[in-house]
Parts: sequence; structure tokens; C-alpha cells
Amino acid sequence: YKVIPYSIIQNPKNPNSILALVEPIGVIKSTNFGQSWTVLNKEYAGYQNWFVGFNPNDTTNIYYTGESMAFESLMYSSYDNGKNWQLIESVDNNCIHHIEFHPTDSKILLYSGELMIKKSIDKGETWKAVLTGGLYFVKTVFDKNTPSVLYTSGVNRLPYENHKLMIYKSTNGGDSWETLFQTNLSGIGGLIDFELYKNRLYLYTYTDGVYMLEVGNKNK
Repeated sequence: YKVIPYSIIQNPKNPNSILALVEPIGVIKSTNFGQSWTVLNKEYAGYQNWFVGFNPNDTTNIYYTGESMAFESLMYSSYDNGKNWQLIESVDNNCIHHIEFHPTDSKILLYSGELMIKKSIDKGETWKAVLTGGLYFVKTVFDKNTPSVLYTSGVNRLPYENHKLMIYKSTNGGDSWETLFQTNLSGIGGLIDFELYKNRLYLYTYTDGVYMLEVGNKNK
């Protein structure tokens, strides 16, 4: 079979512990920095496989996401180091691209999906939509120094706006959002990924290279 790795993450509390989401194998784990691997779950989304990760505040809690062949978003979680799994979120005609975990509270997480950001305050047992719009949101990030502040962005899916780059900001933990920045790119495709580092957002686009945006608060 053709083996395709989609996502890999290091345990923030144990650098020798690594998770990967691999088609057609599923979720695999190494406890010796990749020298050997164990299969934790043979199921994977199938149509799109996107994210696998540890909850950094409770690394026995593991999640992975994607989109099924029936075009339903999927999120699976394990609360016992991958021994048992459950489907905790699924939306018709959607995909879950990324999960962002609160810097200090293991119960709070947000996911970035097609045309929506959702938030949970109970480790993903229940979800509430906190932002909807014309973007396929690819990622949401906390400001780890000020966890009430978050940023999100993604790919614009409206054909007449596929040059537009938009960034949203929340100052109340992701409960509400406002447009922070937008511009028209010379190319098309929008955003692949971004990171927040020292009050700057670094944005990696499909066709227009890397952007940097200052987002620091004036009182910092």
C-alpha cells in the first residue's frame, strides 16, 4: 500500500513520545523517538486526514480529525493513552482541520472546520459554534501569554474572493470574534498554516510566500 503520513506531533511532556496519523495504517505512537511504533487505532477518516495531537494539559487525552468518505467531519478522542476511542464530533458536509488546546485548562479546546470554529469546555463532549463565515478555517491559535486572546484564519471558499486573506481575533477566549486584518493576495489559494511567535503572526500562503503581521498589545 501507499503509505502517507498526514500529521505528526511530539508529546510536550515527554520528547520521546510521538504520535502520527498515517494512511492506511491509522494512529500510531512511538515511545522511543521514532525507533519503533505501535498502532493505537486502525480507523482513519479516509477522504481527508488532518490532525492528531496530545492534550498538552493531560497527555493521556489524544485526538485525531478529518473527513470521511461520506463527507462528514470526524473527531475521535481517547482518554486513556489510546486504549479506547470514541467519536465525539461529526458534521455533515464538513471537515475538521485542526484542534487548539487551551494553554493551561485541559477542558477547553477549539477546532477549525469548514465555515465554522467550534469551542468545547468539557474536553470535546459538547461543542458550540463561536464563529461562522466564508472561510474553510485551517487553524486557530491561543496567545499563550494571554490565553483570552486567539487568532484564526483559513482558505476563502467564495470563487470571487479567492485572493482574499482574512485574520480574525478574539479577546474573550474564543466566544466572539472580530476581523483583525484582511488583504487581497496577488495569487490564489489563501492560507496553508500560521504560527504566533513573540507578538507576530507568521502566515504561510499557497502562492504568495510568507507574511508577517504584528499583533502585540500596546501594553506589552
